[in-house]
Amino acid sequence: MFGFSEPDWSGAPHEITPVSGDTFTVLETWLDLDQNGRVAQTATQPGGVLTFGNQPFQWEELDAAAGQYVVGFVVEDLDGNSKESLTQITVR
Repeated sequence: MFGFSEPDWSGAPHEITPVSGDTFTVLETWLDLDQNGRVAQTATQPGGVLTFGNQPFQWEELDAAAGQYVVGFVVEDLDGNSKESLTQITVR
């Protein structure tokens, strides 16, 4: 895990080694699409808070609610170059 000294993610990244009791806030990003399936607006908000403990985090799979979604990956290197791979899916 890497952290930055400034809230805008600037400055040199440094490695973070969490200890029991440290917290991590998930940053949720939502993409609103236009009628052509292109991103029209992006919204970002803080999500849930995870607290590190003595056990690793566990992932729970849940069925998605019906609707249209954009899923994919956005990867960014330490120089700020990013590459994304997204696709639109429909859950019925």
